Amino acid sequence: MRGFSRFGLRVRLALAFVGVAVLAVGLATLLSNRGLHPRVSEAAQSRLERSAAHMAEVAAAVYRDEGGWSAEARDTLAHLAQLNSVRLRLNGGLPAPSATASVIVDGRDVGRVAVAPESGALLTQEEEHLQTSLDRLHLAAGAASVVAALLLAFLLAETLSSSAATPRCVRSAMP
Repeated sequence: MRGFSRFGLRVRLALAFVGVAVLAVGLATLLSNRGLHPRVSEAAQSRLERSAAHMAEVAAAVYRDEGGWSAEARDTLAHLAQLNSVRLRLNGGLPAPSATASVIVDGRDVGRVAVAPESGALLTQEEEHLQTSLDRLHLAAGAASVVAALLLAFLLAETLSSSAATPRCVRSAMP
């Protein structure tokens, strides 16, 4: 604190305002990033689970048409999975990230499908781009806030220190 005493009142006030603004913007950015990334991942996992449910419905239709898990049925499902950019496994699991769903035909469970992104990554390129873009926007907003806080802090410090240095006239009460 002694190091600050060599600065004038204006500079000390300005630095205090900027410090508070930088702290507030930094915390807001940190908390929003920490909250955003898991939600994007949750949305991607939900997309994968919907894909598994859809592939289970398709698998049920193929099973019904083929009368079981024939080689043709498996080839058809593999082709459809490839078109949807997922890997598919019948009655088995896939390494994470993956999702599974039951194949129900005429009310009975005839198996399970597991799907995983073909790329092996949970997030698509678009979702990764979204996260990167949002991170950049947070940084830009933080930088703009710091600049604005700096300008306002010096303006406010000037105003406060000027009014503090100017003596006020005191009227004497007249009888």
